[in-house]
Amino acid sequence: VLHRIAFGSCSNPIYPQPLWDAIIQYTPQLWLWTGDAVYLKRGQPSNLGEALTAQQAESGYKKLLDTKVIVEGVYDDHDYGQNDAGKHFPTREKSQEEFLNFLEVPKDSVRRQRKGVYSCHLFGPPAKRVKLIQLDTRFHRDDHLLPSIGDSRIPFGALMAAGLRALCIAFGVGSVYDGDVLGDQQWAWLEQQLAEPSQVTVLVSSVQVLTSNSLVESWLHFPLALRRLLALLQLHPQHHLLIVSGDVHYAEVLGRGGVEMTSSGMTHTCATAWWGAACAPILRSFSAHRHEGDAGFYTGYNFGTLDLDWSAGPSAPKVTASIRDVNGTQVLKVAVQEDATAALQEAMAQLQRREQEGVKWGKVMAVLAVGAVGGCVSLRVL
Repeated sequence: VLHRIAFGSCSNPIYPQPLWDAIIQYTPQLWLWTGDAVYLKRGQPSNLGEALTAQQAESGYKKLLDTKVIVEGVYDDHDYGQNDAGKHFPTREKSQEEFLNFLEVPKDSVRRQRKGVYSCHLFGPPAKRVKLIQLDTRFHRDDHLLPSIGDSRIPFGALMAAGLRALCIAFGVGSVYDGDVLGDQQWAWLEQQLAEPSQVTVLVSSVQVLTSNSLVESWLHFPLALRRLLALLQLHPQHHLLIVSGDVHYAEVLGRGGVEMTSSGMTHTCATAWWGAACAPILRSFSAHRHEGDAGFYTGYNFGTLDLDWSAGPSAPKVTASIRDVNGTQVLKVAVQEDATAALQEAMAQLQRREQEGVKWGKVMAVLAVGAVGGCVSLRVL
């Protein structure tokens, strides 16, 4: 029976890894990597396998492994091999192989036969079942409408890519973009997993699902895929659903009632970047998705936890999700609701409003473009 789950993302081996003592003290039964277990830049191993092997040998992480904790997870872009990469990454099959090696997945596992690292795991007896569904948001993901320059040699390419993503959302470019995230096979598999009942469901997406922050990579930039995911979660309601995500270099609680929790920043956060003073003001400007509005985020080193209390009986588990700091102290906390329907409906309504606003902005931009062309033609005639 699962009682304690811990999770985290964004661990760069060129920096100290200060969280492992607090994670070990928490005594998790299950540890989840939710993306970016390693990075491949600035003097680090150019080979993904070497980098992941080095992470396995890191002293703090090795102490966690020595506790016999179960380790699971998914990659994001940096431990996939390239910033902002998707299905066109040329060595994606090798990335999958190396990441499954990192998780020590048996060579004869069905996971080795799939295209992508997505998987489902059941823990506990039927009356106290926890279902872990892990999505691969990289292997089959289409390019952004404006392909990312985040891994280019252009100076400040990652920041420019973030700015372009934000401009697209602000002006409605791509508000009905049909780019996909999961691919047909993974969508069909996901629906099968959601159809099976459990008392608690943890859905792992390396990138955020419910965010309104247009600067970061997320499902927000793939609106039709997001609509499909939200519809699927409503079609197959899950008891005590918690979406777990990473990637963004800060932690927060998203959605009505806290249906999503992001933990990101095991070795570095947006506050430790050279532009760190702007981090908190930027996050406060994107608060529509957040469980506690302008509050409800944390920019220090962090990891996430999920406590499951079955003492009231299997029909009424008490599930608490938390963000913890370097000392293991709770800095954010939310009680996971038994029914996520209201949160999912609200997220769908927000998506529909963005689509409508995007169509409106698209018409405005079209009129301006026609006017500009007409003006140029008129000046040429004159």
